[in-house]
Amino acid sequence: MAPGFDSLTAALADRYQIEREIGQGGMATVYVAKDLKHDRQVAIKVLKPELAAVIGADRFLAEIKTTASLQHPHILALHDSGEAAGFLYFVMPYVEGASLRDYLERKGELPIADAVRILRHVVDALGHAHQHGLVHRDIKPDNVMLSGRHALVADFGVAKAVSEASTDERATTAGVALGTPAYMAPEQASAAPNIDHRADIYAVGVLAYELLTGRPPFDAATAQAVLAAHLTETPDPVTKHRATVPEALAQVVARCLEKKPADRWQTAEELLSALETVATPSGGMTPVATQPVRAVGSGRRRVLGVVAAAVVLAGAAWGITLAGAGGDAELVQNRVSVSSFANRTGDASLEHLGQIAGDWVQRGLVSTERLEILPSPPSLSPDSTSALLEYAESAGARLLVSGTYYLTRDSVRFQANIMDVADGRLRGALDPIGGSLDDPTPAIETLRERVMSAIAVVTDAVVDSLTRISPRPPNYAAYREWSEGYAAFYDSNFPEMKERAYRAMRLDPSFHGAKVLAANALFLLQEWVAADSILRNLESSREELNTLDSFSLEWFRGYMEGDIPAAARATRQYVQRFPDPALIRQVASDALVLNRPRDVIETLGAADPRPYELLGDSRYWRRLTDAHHLLGDYENGVAAAREGLALFGGDVFLIRGELLNLGASGRDDLLRTRVDEFASSPAVPPSLRGREVLFLALDLIRHERHQQAEEYLDRAISILETLSPEDRARRPFDSFNAYRAAGRWPDAAAFVEDVGLARFGTRTPVDTLGVLALLAADRGESELALQLSQEIRAAEDSRYPTLVERSKLNWEAIIAAALDRKDEAVEKLRLAYQSGLSFSLFQHLRADMIPLHGHRPYEELVRPKG
Repeated sequence: MAPGFDSLTAALADRYQIEREIGQGGMATVYVAKDLKHDRQVAIKVLKPELAAVIGADRFLAEIKTTASLQHPHILALHDSGEAAGFLYFVMPYVEGASLRDYLERKGELPIADAVRILRHVVDALGHAHQHGLVHRDIKPDNVMLSGRHALVADFGVAKAVSEASTDERATTAGVALGTPAYMAPEQASAAPNIDHRADIYAVGVLAYELLTGRPPFDAATAQAVLAAHLTETPDPVTKHRATVPEALAQVVARCLEKKPADRWQTAEELLSALETVATPSGGMTPVATQPVRAVGSGRRRVLGVVAAAVVLAGAAWGITLAGAGGDAELVQNRVSVSSFANRTGDASLEHLGQIAGDWVQRGLVSTERLEILPSPPSLSPDSTSALLEYAESAGARLLVSGTYYLTRDSVRFQANIMDVADGRLRGALDPIGGSLDDPTPAIETLRERVMSAIAVVTDAVVDSLTRISPRPPNYAAYREWSEGYAAFYDSNFPEMKERAYRAMRLDPSFHGAKVLAANALFLLQEWVAADSILRNLESSREELNTLDSFSLEWFRGYMEGDIPAAARATRQYVQRFPDPALIRQVASDALVLNRPRDVIETLGAADPRPYELLGDSRYWRRLTDAHHLLGDYENGVAAAREGLALFGGDVFLIRGELLNLGASGRDDLLRTRVDEFASSPAVPPSLRGREVLFLALDLIRHERHQQAEEYLDRAISILETLSPEDRARRPFDSFNAYRAAGRWPDAAAFVEDVGLARFGTRTPVDTLGVLALLAADRGESELALQLSQEIRAAEDSRYPTLVERSKLNWEAIIAAALDRKDEAVEKLRLAYQSGLSFSLFQHLRADMIPLHGHRPYEELVRPKG
């Protein structure tokens, strides 16, 4: 162990349990430890004492904040940092897997495709860091961790702090090494004062050289001799040590290793683009005239081959350059990921063109047979091909369609690429297609046809007929409004989403995509009558709808009519051709609504969670947490919640899941600690704290842990009573249900009087009547409660019929339960479910169903069905 191990262990004992040392470098010693708060393994890097003395705690903690802001799929995240008993440290995830150095020492040079993939990941990470003003200064195999097929760049933790300290003369006196000699750029070797991000570009060149040849470009007996070589010697070409390296790739590496920074690649983005086009000879492209002809066996395969050959001729006429398919045809899957196009115009006002181009290509491909289309979600930047490839790989796609667009005088030009996800090779490149800036839709239509033909050749999937797909793109102004509407959707601005969709419909009444967007907005705003009108219009044009719009129609109709099984079937059928992670998660959500938690676990267990991490989507882990809880598998429920919280630490729904599973499993001490942390968290609004503690109490009642439930009910009420009157009135049912669950009927009645009955009936008079009936039942006025229940049944309501029916049935069940008419309550609740009432976890946490707990027909009704 390094000197001071016992002192370090003692200094961090309240937060981390240090297990063992796992490595040392020039700057830090690395330990694996247990994070006691989050019950997870982490890696702790502790700065060497001499470096810590140079930097100082204040500078270290101030500068490392920059690192904490770096969020990127190929950068090892920073969990924590600090100073303890003179030790300066920072905490990262513990990666199960070897470093790139370990891999090289075991196996030597890498296969070319693997080397390029790792280099793309490293360069992509550096590009992100450079944009935030952070230069790594120590890129080497030791600082690249391998997790599956993914590379993670580590040790950004001290880069900026060391950089700031490098001007301090004590750094030289203390012998602090600002880099590693074998990977130092010439300007680092000569201690030049103005070192910038291009030093990292040079280090990538050294790294690439070593990955491809098994040795660095300069190897000498002493560090001084290596540094001198960086300054004065020209490295041998990569091809001298490995003749199979493509010449184009060798040239990319050589340019990284130029002595003068101005002669290298000037940005990581520029280098990344070069790497993405040179993974195979001739820049990854084989001319069409030399396209290999694959043998086909059955008659069906011969037909496919004839059609594909015909499309090759069309491709030649249209300017499509295709790479040879290579390998076994059985390895070519017909799942294709389609990205928005990257904006290279320099004009942010043209950002929508990239989404329009990607969407129109995707819609064309969806209409073909035997293709599964996966759109890259808007949260992934089309500028990062590495992230797009990683997302496509994790979702099982074989090909990625991406592209760029740029300006030439008064026109815009689109250029599309087709890449092999497995190895990052460029399989096809389309010649640029130009169009008018005033109306680029004809160019986008041509782009779509050419991509479809190219995909047909690469995959042997038949494009049934270009005339079968949706006609020419809609009015450009309408498409732009549609694009802005979807941007509003991802910002959860549903009124803006609705307004944009309506504008698009007015600009082009034949644009079905705008109608689907409008129906979605109205559905989210619970304006179901208006949504129904639009859906009926779409149904009258069903023959003109593409697969995506047809699915949307079936799903909306199922939920609005209360036929959730039909909506769930539509989602499952669509996912078979369109395996978007958001839709896979919707399959799980539908299963929860139908009280089928085992189906949730089966669905998500078969899905790769990496896309959800990339998308920043915590709902994958929320659904797993809830499903395990409903099945009584509380240990796995806690594990799923914590896995999600490790990625999305502030997610209130995951915190709720952890609390419910801890409470149900009887881990009271840990539960109390976690509730204390949550209830005092300044990051969570008090109204949410009160609500979640109330849910915990209701869940404990459900599990007949009444003593603990009473404690947390009192705590929830205490939190809710600290809210301002307006905040309490904003969510009146929280306080109302808390008082009733605690048996404090007079307080519930007084609260209704204080906030006003209208607060409970802003959506519909049915809610107002329901609250009045419950107050009557609580006072023992059974006849009045029954009369009000009858008035609920007779009440007129302008909302959508099935929504009104399920709301009435639900209230009738609640009132019957309050009056101890258990069988009647269960029957009304059964009918409400048949009308589309959602189950999910909220049924499990309903205060108004407490009177039915233990009643056998009720328990059978709410028992998980799958």
